[in-house]
Amino acid sequence: MAADLPAWVRELDMALPVYPQILLTGNVRDEYLLPAEDGADGPQPYGLLGVIERVCGRREFGVLAVHDVVQNRINAWPIHEEPGELPSALLELAA
Repeated sequence: MAADLPAWVRELDMALPVYPQILLTGNVRDEYLLPAEDGADGPQPYGLLGVIERVCGRREFGVLAVHDVVQNRINAWPIHEEPGELPSALLELAA
């Protein structure tokens, strides 16, 4: 991860390989300016899920799963070309 990223994004990147779940609280509906990945000029705005997806994608994680507290269900989507299989426990929760 680049040093020009916010400290919390670098901390998230370091925590992901160590902890199986990450709980983020606070400004979860904010937009965050991060350096563009696609070669565009200047920083680009990302929502929280976009930041998380970007960090997980760089680590080549296969699937991102998020608990939707409003609908009380887990939403999961692939973030890598070869996501592999979802664990059976996650499949049960996502159903």
